[in-house]
This record gives sequence, structure tokens and C-alpha cells, in this order.
Amino acid sequence: MKNRDIHKRILSLLLITLISVSLLLGNFQNVVATESEDQLEDVNQQEEEAETERARLSRQIEEQQAEVSRLSGLVSEKQLEIDAKQQEIDELTARIEEQRKSISERKEGLGNRLRSMYKNGTVGFVDVLLSSNSFSELLSNLSMVQKIFKCDQETLESLEIQYEKLKEDMELLAKAKEELETAKAQLEADLQSAAIAEAQLAESLAYVEAKLEELAAEREELEAIIAEEQRQAAAAGYVYTGGSGSYIWPVSGPITYGFGYRSDAAIAAVGGSSYHEGIDIGVPTGTPVVASASGTVSYATGWSGGYGYAVFINHPDGSTTVYGHNSQLAVSGGQWVEQGQVIAYAGSTGWSTGPHVHFEIRIGGVKVDPIGYL
Repeated sequence: MKNRDIHKRILSLLLITLISVSLLLGNFQNVVATESEDQLEDVNQQEEEAETERARLSRQIEEQQAEVSRLSGLVSEKQLEIDAKQQEIDELTARIEEQRKSISERKEGLGNRLRSMYKNGTVGFVDVLLSSNSFSELLSNLSMVQKIFKCDQETLESLEIQYEKLKEDMELLAKAKEELETAKAQLEADLQSAAIAEAQLAESLAYVEAKLEELAAEREELEAIIAEEQRQAAAAGYVYTGGSGSYIWPVSGPITYGFGYRSDAAIAAVGGSSYHEGIDIGVPTGTPVVASASGTVSYATGWSGGYGYAVFINHPDGSTTVYGHNSQLAVSGGQWVEQGQVIAYAGSTGWSTGPHVHFEIRIGGVKVDPIGYL
């Protein structure tokens, strides 16, 4: 009797152990590469943010380069205006100098005549009188002297008026040139500021591009780690290669997430649902994905939000299978495919934390656990 009780206890312990192991194995399927996938998700998010920043900086650099080019053109135009104004100033300076000489010469000639006529007081008039043969000639000579004097005086006054006008023109030209030089100095300051801003943007862009290279290397390393973890999981026996149902497995690999509710907050953070409506099968990027059953490829096939690049196949019995997160598609809408035919290549597009195939079976539009149909 005691032996029978002992045997029952042993059998109970064995049964509990088997159930525990089974549960642990089931849970293990859901935690394969979770830590690495979380890290990969963070790297992917950083890459996305860095790409956005790179695009923003590139646009700003293009705008700044256009501004530098515009300001350089304005500086060149302003310099041409300054050069033209300087040429006018040079020409006017020469005219003023000629006018000054003319006035000086005219004054000197007039002074000589005045000195000659009046240096001896009235004697000059006596000379004129004595040299005249008649009174009428005397009057004529006096009139001629007065006309010469008046003409010289009027010419001198005209020259002086022109000289003052030229000096006024010179002042206007000098002021205009000064204003042009001030405008050019401001443009050169703006140009320097724009060039500095462009250099700073280029430096920021170089930093972002270097960061992208680091993230790409980190992502490749994490993908390799995840692939190795998946390989080890497969070697441990957690690989599904087929079943007794009418649907075949689209790929051979470990189930990293099962059907139903899950507590992975990271999935929800990137837009996923806490209720997983299919199963995730971990495989390396580029793994061929085959049709689980024969049918017609839906026209919904292509980029599909969180599914990334996805294939939808409608089957003759009214069911639909879905294959998500692919890196590349091998079929298009309206195409008939046979069971086992390659339809895509695995990847990590859409809301994904690493390379895998998200597989769904929909019966009458209702998403069911694929495990019961494989």
C-alpha cells in the first residue's frame, strides 16, 4: 500500500515537472532574443531620428548655400557700383582741376591788365588820350578798354560759378560712394555670418552622419546576435517545420511571440498592439517566405502600415493568410500562387523589433491562432 502511494507521489511529481517544463519552454519561445531585440528597436529608433535630423540639416545647408551665393552676388554688384562711382569721381576731379587752372589763368591775365592800366593812377588814361588822334577815337579806345575789362570779369565770374557747381557735384558723388561702401560692408558682414552658419551646419551634419555609421554597425552586430540566438534556439528544438494541418509553415524558425495577449511594452511603444493577432517566427533577413496554402494574392499586398511590406493571400475556402515585415516581395496583387511558392523575403519593416515573419490566419475575417491550423 505504501509502495503504491509512493508511486503515485512520484508520478505526480513527474507530471508537475513535465507541466512546468512545458510552460517554461512555451515561455522561452516568447523571450528568445527579447533583450537583443529591445536593443535593436532602440538602435532602429535612433537611426530613424538621426536620418530625420540628417535630412533637416541637408535642407538647411542647401538653403544656407543659396543665401551665401545670393549675398556674394550682391557684394560683387555693389563693388561694381562703387568702381563706377569712383570713375565718375576721378573724371570730375580732373574737370575741377582744369577749371581751377582756367580761373587762375583768367585772374592772372585780368590782373596784369589792371596793373598795366592803373599802376600810375590817371597816367594810363593820359596814355590812352595821347595815343588817340581825335576825341572820338579817345572815346572809342576808352569804350574798348571797358568792354575788355567787363568781358574778362564776366568770364571770370562764369568760371567761378562752374567751379562751385563742380565742387557740389563732387560732394554728392563722394556721399553716394560712401553710402555704397557702407552697404557693401553690411553685405560682407551678412555674407560672413551666412558662411559661418553654413560651416556650423556642415559640422553638425558630419556629426550626425558619423553617428549613423556607428548605429549601422551596432544594428548589424545586434542582428547577428539575434540570428545566432535564433539559431541556438532552433538547435535546442524550438523550430517548427510543419504540422498536420492543411496549412504549411511559411518559414522554419523559432516562435519569438505567440498568439494572444503579451506584456511587451516596447511593442506598444512603437505602435503595436498588446494583443498579438498572429505568431512571429524568427528568421534572418532575406529568408525565403512561402505561401502557407494556395490562393490569390490580394491587391492589399504591399506596404501596409505596421505590417511593413506584407503579402495577403485569399484562399478558395474563404480564409486569408498574412505574411508581414518582409524586406522584399516576390508577388503582386491578383497573382495565383501555389502552396510552398516563394512569395517574399523576410525582413524587419514596419513595427518590428528585429528580422522575423509575422504570420496570421483569418477564418471568415476572424484572426485565429495559426498553431491549430499548421
